[in-house]
Amino acid sequence: MAGMLGFYQPDVFHGTIQNCGADFYRQVPTVYAASWVSTTGQPYGTFQATEEEIVQAKRVRFVLVTGTNDFRRGNILDIFNGGFAKEGFKAKLFDVPGMQHTTCRGDILSAALDFIESASQH
Repeated sequence: MAGMLGFYQPDVFHGTIQNCGADFYRQVPTVYAASWVSTTGQPYGTFQATEEEIVQAKRVRFVLVTGTNDFRRGNILDIFNGGFAKEGFKAKLFDVPGMQHTTCRGDILSAALDFIESASQH
């Protein structure tokens, strides 16, 4: 949901933090992901966005957080590399050694917020 708000409400949300889950407006190439099916059996990782929403989302800063022990890590790496980074979004990936599918540590959250807040300093 956090990532979608960057596309659907960029006038309100100038940055998003996607912790151990991520989506993109189109399917990305599979490099690391083992599956594109959610734990409920539904397709994982995509949502719909208009061309205008995509253009406006390029003003938003997106943070994706995963860890080496996160079962969604492959999906998040693919979405970051094959989606956000490839298409020139203002995005940063935090790939935390040893982190499982859980809430990130405070220092990672602080660094993520610093990245988002740096947009207002330019």
